[in-house]
Amino acid sequence: MGYYMDQRDCVFEMPKANADKALAAIKELFSKPNYRAGWVDTPAVLRAETFEDAISEARFDVEGNGTCYDWISFNGEKRSWCEEDILNAIAPFVEEGSYIEMQGEDGERWRWIFHKDGVEEKYARLVWD
Repeated sequence: MGYYMDQRDCVFEMPKANADKALAAIKELFSKPNYRAGWVDTPAVLRAETFEDAISEARFDVEGNGTCYDWISFNGEKRSWCEEDILNAIAPFVEEGSYIEMQGEDGERWRWIFHKDGVEEKYARLVWD
């Protein structure tokens, strides 16, 4: 069981200079007592030595050029309902207004929009003219 989802798009920017802080924030999240994220190997996240490795273990991959990550992609299949926790952890280090656009198995579409104080989940609205 579970809710399948796929990524449709993203606009993402995070300076690589923030990678160590983002890594520390992810590890802090996964170090909380009794914190559990479905389909994520918590010990693997905590063993990660780089931001890229930690975020990949948390089911997101990043790509970028020499100074900036300019793409993030969901590498899982099903929603574990911890994705917002993970994205909230790195939000202070991501450029304001960056987003990840997703679509669920039922056609529902939403974006996780990054703000300095966290991630906002905003759903698409279909309008017929």
